[in-house]
Amino acid sequence: MKIKIREAIKPIPWPQRKTVELVIGGIYCISFGERKVIQVTLESVNGTDRMAHVVVSSKDSKWSLYADELGLTPEQAVLHEVTF
Repeated sequence: MKIKIREAIKPIPWPQRKTVELVIGGIYCISFGERKVIQVTLESVNGTDRMAHVVVSSKDSKWSLYADELGLTPEQAVLHEVTF
């Protein structure tokens, strides 16, 4: 499911991000830009800090990201926008 967030919400610099609590099987939100958000399920975590690698999946796709790129809400996902 894709969600669009209002323009007032903008990504923050990666050093300012805070990692959310990670629970395998938990539902999170990610954003790849343009304030568009995708709900995903956390499949695995490799590491314990904000730079830990996580694997998340949606109905159609799977991604490997950093832990601090996940959000608990759509707004937080935009704040923590995935960086390439």
